[in-house]
Amino acid sequence: MKPTTLLVRVLKASPRLANLLAHLVERRPKGRAARFLAANDLLPDLITVEVGGNAFSMHTRNPTCLIARSIWLNGPLSYEPPLPELMVNLVRDTAGDVVVVGANTGFYALLAAATGIKVVAYEPSRSVLARLRANIKASGLEEQITVRPVAVADTAGTATLYEPKLALANTLDSSASLDATFKREHSGSYTVPVVRLDDDLERPIGILLVDAEGLEYAVLNGARRTLAESRPIVIVEVTDHDAHLIEEFAQAQHYRIHEWRSGELVPIEHIVAPAGAALVNHSDTRSNYWITFLLPNDMRPVKHHQIAGDRSDPQR
Repeated sequence: MKPTTLLVRVLKASPRLANLLAHLVERRPKGRAARFLAANDLLPDLITVEVGGNAFSMHTRNPTCLIARSIWLNGPLSYEPPLPELMVNLVRDTAGDVVVVGANTGFYALLAAATGIKVVAYEPSRSVLARLRANIKASGLEEQITVRPVAVADTAGTATLYEPKLALANTLDSSASLDATFKREHSGSYTVPVVRLDDDLERPIGILLVDAEGLEYAVLNGARRTLAESRPIVIVEVTDHDAHLIEEFAQAQHYRIHEWRSGELVPIEHIVAPAGAALVNHSDTRSNYWITFLLPNDMRPVKHHQIAGDRSDPQR
């Protein structure tokens, strides 16, 4: 028997020993020992994530916990930079709730709620919904986060949600979608309720974060009144296929398109992939996609303030 195989067996037979090893190596997040633990599913079940002094908990031992695993390996600021730090800065200045459409296992919802603000998290996927709720409970943020287990679009009713094959969804993004063409192959599908944000939200909002796997434009189109009344900052994932629609929508709603450049959000005329952006174009998806920022025309410039503190520690 290979020494590494024996070590894996020993560590799996002794979760306390595995957690201790994880605690010892977490200060070297990109080291060989950390990668060994991750590759053999030996990460601690629950980790504490801290960004800018705001701490919350996330589970790692589940096929849907890939975001938490990545955060433990590389640190929370490595996930979709600079959004984690920027979110903390934006939340500090917002007066309304934070709404997350496509909450996944909860990273952004938890981060916002940990600052003390109220959050509404929409997530229709059965495969990640249980883990989202578990992360909220482990973080003690049940009073801060309202979970809505429904899909969001511009027409209320019901629709078919398509779950991707696990092997294909094994990326940092959950990819269940109402769009059957978003992924090339599916593991199954089922009917889910669908709401419009204009009908569903009851309080003013300050930030709207949309990651709806190809349905981003439909989400925004169903939130026209909300955007007109609350004038939130909108953080939206844009694809090659809907960039022009979101651009036209922003102009009609009196929003300006922004990109992140040199520590601040800079207005631009058209939605384009930022130079040097890490586009995501997996072989199982139909397009590139990236994060775009929409700010009301009369909003003052948003600058980034460096955050000290970036941790993801195993809980003992």
